[in-house]
Amino acid sequence: MKNSRLQTKKAFGLLEVLISAGIIVVILGAMTVAARQSMKQTQSLQNRAQALYLAQEAIESLRQMRDTNWLNNTGDNGWDNMVYDASGIYGKVNYSIANNYVLRFDTNRFGVAPITDPSTQSEIVKIETPGIEFNRYLRIENVGGLIPNDNTNSAKQIVINAKDPASDNAMKVTVNVNWLEGVSTKSIQISEILTNWRPMY
Repeated sequence: MKNSRLQTKKAFGLLEVLISAGIIVVILGAMTVAARQSMKQTQSLQNRAQALYLAQEAIESLRQMRDTNWLNNTGDNGWDNMVYDASGIYGKVNYSIANNYVLRFDTNRFGVAPITDPSTQSEIVKIETPGIEFNRYLRIENVGGLIPNDNTNSAKQIVINAKDPASDNAMKVTVNVNWLEGVSTKSIQISEILTNWRPMY
């Protein structure tokens, strides 16, 4: 009798240890999966934040180009002299020919260069820490209804009409940044309207 009770207690003890070990393995497995998902989500958020910084940098670069043109006294017609060619000459954005551009930097200033295919010609920005490559390109379009083409009007005489034709005094800049995250391509897009408001005041 004593022997069978002792064997039953030992059997229950072994069964309890196995069940406890199984529960611990399940809990540790779930914690590992949760930690990996959290790290993956953190990396994804860091990549998105970096892409937003790169897009904002492009917008700020174009704003700086516009302001530099004003400071260099290029006049009302030179505010959008941003297109940089291989010979180092800057010209006006031609809204009717090219809409897609990439940022270019030379020793003196920023510029934009036209591209025909953003999927193969976009600017590649490598970030060393996460080891991710970001592809960035800009789309520049002129817009209407903001500032009339007649720069002789005073600010009080400006009538804004959304149906006005596209203006030479306003451009919409859209920056696209994409990157590869795992096997999927992620992207962000931000837009801003830059204007030649200075001659009005």
